[in-house]
Amino acid sequence: MRYAVVQTSLDAPPKEALGAAFSQLAELTAADIRIIGDDAFGVLVNNFSKESAQRLCSALQAQGVETVVLPQEELPEMPPRKIIRQLGFEAEGLRVHDSIGRPLLIEWSHIYLLAAGSVKEIKPSTESRRTAVNRSIGRLPVTLHRSDHYSREAREAVFRLEIVLSHGVQSISLEFGHAPELIFGYLGERRSSNQIENFTFLVQDLCERVPMAAVNRGAFYLRKGAGHTQYYPSRNAFYEEIIWLLWSLRESARD
Repeated sequence: MRYAVVQTSLDAPPKEALGAAFSQLAELTAADIRIIGDDAFGVLVNNFSKESAQRLCSALQAQGVETVVLPQEELPEMPPRKIIRQLGFEAEGLRVHDSIGRPLLIEWSHIYLLAAGSVKEIKPSTESRRTAVNRSIGRLPVTLHRSDHYSREAREAVFRLEIVLSHGVQSISLEFGHAPELIFGYLGERRSSNQIENFTFLVQDLCERVPMAAVNRGAFYLRKGAGHTQYYPSRNAFYEEIIWLLWSLRESARD
């Protein structure tokens, strides 16, 4: 059986404390320690042996970071995601449209958790370069053009919003890189050229409609009008915080 080490709260642990604790495990390289430290959003490590997980838990406690060891199977999975491109607010619920325009009405009472943030994404891109090459055909000078194509990875932060439905059965997923007018159009006169402001309005409007829904750190700060979005260094960090919240909500319901 494999085990996970999770925090007992979502307070961000100091990176120095994480580094000191992680360095006591011989199976972790310096690169592993850096990656885990950056992605510390509730679920610290997965798929450890029980002995390694318990040693890490003790080392973290010595650094003032409270954690628990769980069998891996006790952590919820990220709910199945339904990607949508358009939404609107109605009295009965949230009207959404998927990537091919099919509508769905989500009743307000079915919204269980809201997670928002600015998430670092790695996206492939292709760059083309055209080079002039001079050649001769017999006595005639000829200029030929050669096109070279280069692939590279572009890193950018994008707004993400996950609307998790009752008890984590499904998640409605919004990514704002495409056609933001379909997402923010409902704002009407409130809509501005500032996308952070529009994103804040959207999260605040959702929180107002479903005040009992759980929220992640990103939605919490936007609800308070912080004026900036919580940054997540990877999609994995963003999702692991959601998984941690679903686990915490389930544990609270058992008490």
